[in-house]
Amino acid sequence: ELFFSQCIEGIWFMEAREPFLWDDSIDKEKALDYAFAHQHVVRVNDAMLRQYEATREHFMGLTLNDFFAHDLENARSMWRRIFDAGKLTCETRERRFRGNEKFAGDTVWLLGDYFCIYNAEGRMVGHFGAQRDITQRKMAEKALRESEERYRQLFDNESDAVVVLDAESLQFEDANQAALALFGYSKKEF
Repeated sequence: ELFFSQCIEGIWFMEAREPFLWDDSIDKEKALDYAFAHQHVVRVNDAMLRQYEATREHFMGLTLNDFFAHDLENARSMWRRIFDAGKLTCETRERRFRGNEKFAGDTVWLLGDYFCIYNAEGRMVGHFGAQRDITQRKMAEKALRESEERYRQLFDNESDAVVVLDAESLQFEDANQAALALFGYSKKEF
């Protein structure tokens, strides 16, 4: 109880209204339909509520259909992988709450570990997850990609010859088109 309440990662439990089978003997699309409609949140810690900017009252009872209404196709693919393996670590793009509006707020990126829970007969009774907000990291990665792209465009389109030299080995690391033309080398040769 102390771990659950004090954990800095968001933790939640979802429970199916009725346990269901997940194996090659069933129609997995129908089982996914059932899971998305009937597995619902029965427990959530405060860290999880902060990730979504939600209250406990708004969160309890939510289904997978609720969480992933903005991208059901990808969510179904991900949950199929979770159900097939019994567990999965992955990144998801979800939406925060906006006041009383469920999942209508800003995008939140989460890195989570998700695990299925089975009863003695091997039927799935639900699943739980532990996830952390990686939104800031994803934004930094995007900014870095955009910066690298701008640098590459400036570097490649510069009319003056520009070369990049490794300070330790004094080996050429890169050259723009103007430098290659000036020295008469191909990119590979340079």
